[in-house]
Amino acid sequence: MRWKIVVAFDEGYQIMQKKSLFFLLILTVFGLHVMTGCPGCNFWSKPKLPIVNPTRYLETGGEIWEQINLKGEPSGFQHTTVVKKQDEQNGEIFEITQETVIQANRFDRHVQNSQKTIVHQKPDGTLIKAQNTVQSLDRQPVVTIFAMDEHGKMAVHSTVDSVSGEIDADAVPHTREIDWKPETLGPFAVLFSLWQNPMKTGESRNVRYFDVMFEEIVQVEMNAEKIETISYYNDETTLLRINAVLKNDRQTIAVFTFWTDVNGNIVKTVFPSQEMEIVLSTREKVKAANTNPGNVNVILQALVPVQGMINNPRETKQTVFRVQWIGDKNQPLATSPLAQMIPQSAFQTVREAGPDVVEVTVTSSRQDSLSELGAFVPQMPKETTEKGDQESNEWLQANYPNIVKLANVASENTFVPQVAVDLEKFVHDKLQQVDYSDSFAAAGDVARTLKGDSAAYAVLLAAVARARNIPSRVVSGLVYTQTKTGEGVMVFHFWTELYVDGHWHSFDATLGRGGTDASRIILARSNLANEPISSLLMPMMTLAGHVQVTIMETK
Repeated sequence: MRWKIVVAFDEGYQIMQKKSLFFLLILTVFGLHVMTGCPGCNFWSKPKLPIVNPTRYLETGGEIWEQINLKGEPSGFQHTTVVKKQDEQNGEIFEITQETVIQANRFDRHVQNSQKTIVHQKPDGTLIKAQNTVQSLDRQPVVTIFAMDEHGKMAVHSTVDSVSGEIDADAVPHTREIDWKPETLGPFAVLFSLWQNPMKTGESRNVRYFDVMFEEIVQVEMNAEKIETISYYNDETTLLRINAVLKNDRQTIAVFTFWTDVNGNIVKTVFPSQEMEIVLSTREKVKAANTNPGNVNVILQALVPVQGMINNPRETKQTVFRVQWIGDKNQPLATSPLAQMIPQSAFQTVREAGPDVVEVTVTSSRQDSLSELGAFVPQMPKETTEKGDQESNEWLQANYPNIVKLANVASENTFVPQVAVDLEKFVHDKLQQVDYSDSFAAAGDVARTLKGDSAAYAVLLAAVARARNIPSRVVSGLVYTQTKTGEGVMVFHFWTELYVDGHWHSFDATLGRGGTDASRIILARSNLANEPISSLLMPMMTLAGHVQVTIMETK
């Protein structure tokens, strides 16, 4: 099985301003599609579970249609087909094809994102190869191929360049390896696990598998709680409730619940934090429901509540945030992930203030702010870089001719701190068209279209900086702003870190002010050398609906 996260983030960094910076779209679609596979099934306690779908996919193959609803409104669908095949090298295999389409609004712009995954795996879940295609409305599809090499390592090949739609022989090769563990199964391992052996009340089961969207190994922990009656379309049905937690080696990604019938077929999945559900359906129902999809504004779906106010957030020199883990009242995590999740840096310190509370002190990276704070400057410990912070890669194509040209035009200076400021201002001025209809474009694509959201600004700045030999990283986090009604909220946002004078300084090309203020919290950072930009979404997926932020002090 594959728990697929199709995510498109958009954000209204400053909802009240015309230059809204980004989009925040959390559409965490984990494909929990399972059917059949248990002749007899005499072990169920009373009441007996029904057979919602009698198809035996391990014997005959078949297809699954699922409706995706956000806040109760139709917002897309997921279609999965399973085909049995004979392979010369591997014998009997399964080809699983899964297409997910998400539709929603970012502010007043309708957006649609799709992902198609094709997986070849053995009946026991062992991965042979996979292909993942991601596309939004106005972009070329980006195709990534995953295959085991002769040494038992997972090789990743980005075969279609997002700029031209073709392989660019002159660009840096988009090939890398993933640290593979032999016990890791393919993307649809959970699906097959439930087909082969439906869970029983009181049973726990853990499955490690490879997620093609995040391009890393994850684990799902499942606990079959009880048999209960739930609503299913306009009727009720009795199903097995299974609580699940999705994790990687660093953090919890999502907590959710799904219900299965007697054959292990997942009938309904609910993600409380995102107010999203995935419901087993039919082709006819799915097509009818998505003819006129809902108009859910996903910006408002993912705002983090804030207690306290910052009067002039863009002018802050230093802010102390108190971040409290409030968990999920239905499925609380045993421990808070905050202290391990929020990273430390020269400009951001994290202190545990209780079992479920941390205090985050953020200092502005703008030079005028640092000089005013005075004593802070000499206390900053020197930071380091690594090879991947400077190299061109599939997301930051610093060696592309159009990016090199932009980098050279952006600044005539040779003094690195001034070059960094010039590059930020250049990208800010160059990308005048804020576009919420797209997400996760590579820097080369942004250089061609000169439009996008805060992620587009972030990757282009990172790429032109590397073209000028300045190490760079892309950052995701929360930024303070106010709604139209004056309420303080934190919204998800992307920006860039540049390595200047021995430290990683934050720069936000959506503002172009020579560094960042202190009204933001870094959640994740990456040089994107060995992971996709979507990996930067994981912390927000964990925090959404689970934390509350308080402004303790601001300067």
